[in-house]
Amino acid sequence: MEKKIYSAKDIAQWFINRSKFDGEFIDKIKLEKLLFFTQGLHITLKSAPLFEDDFTSFDNGPIIKKVFPLYAKIIGKKIDSLKSVDVDIDTTEFLEKVYNVFGQYATWKLVEMSHNQKCYIDTIKNLIISKDSIAKHFKEDNEKYIEEFNKLDIDDDIIERSYFLNKHYKAFKALAK
Repeated sequence: MEKKIYSAKDIAQWFINRSKFDGEFIDKIKLEKLLFFTQGLHITLKSAPLFEDDFTSFDNGPIIKKVFPLYAKIIGKKIDSLKSVDVDIDTTEFLEKVYNVFGQYATWKLVEMSHNQKCYIDTIKNLIISKDSIAKHFKEDNEKYIEEFNKLDIDDDIIERSYFLNKHYKAFKALAK
């Protein structure tokens, strides 16, 4: 069975929903960095991209041009646009691990971490950071985080809750009222 490739917008929505479920703060820059580390981990550990969209090298690090404008007007506030998103259970587990490893960091720490990535450093500003470059450099730049990711064992109840809440957000929203 061929693995589904998502859009970055779907994965971004997953992180927005997930942070909301925890009552956490996620802004547009942190969201972009979570997407970057998600894609890097997926390419490194699964030998394939999780989503089709490419990153562009900007001053604040790697961004996805299709995602950034969606939240560009939200300055210094958390993103609160919650919607259902259809992500399979295996991807949900993967994203939960990413959220646990990288979601703990403040926005500017993630910016600093992304600026230290060789694939970002080697790409001229405003150009695409190739998936090949991410594949080539991500593992060596992130051994500590990959090790932490691989050691994580997310409880099945958390994965199932996250899967259900993301897939059926409208029902969750109605219950919360």
